[in-house]
Amino acid sequence: KKCSEKFIQPPRFSSRCEKFIEIETIKRLRRQGVFVRSQVWCSVGRADIVTPDAVYEIKEELSPRGLFFAIGQVLMYRQCLNPKARAVIIGRRAGDIEPLITIANQLGVEVEFFHDEEA
Repeated sequence: KKCSEKFIQPPRFSSRCEKFIEIETIKRLRRQGVFVRSQVWCSVGRADIVTPDAVYEIKEELSPRGLFFAIGQVLMYRQCLNPKARAVIIGRRAGDIEPLITIANQLGVEVEFFHDEEA
């Protein structure tokens, strides 16, 4: 019975994890009337969220290292899925990343911060 209960109950995600931020972002976009697809595969990997005009990469924390990875990922996914789409990274701020945000913006990447109060 315990095994079957796992298949009946929807998964719960910690509010500290990346999946939680992804789910909350999807809810917010849908409330705005945006058509949303999640976990979209393309030839270079899997984009977290894709809308008609944007490709989103979600990170639990936007540390300098995490932001480096996210910039590369979102640019590759955008090029693969829709080169004209906006490239957006969403995550919690972690450390001094202002200089990196400036460069990300110059590359055409938007950076948004997720705040737990949004959920």
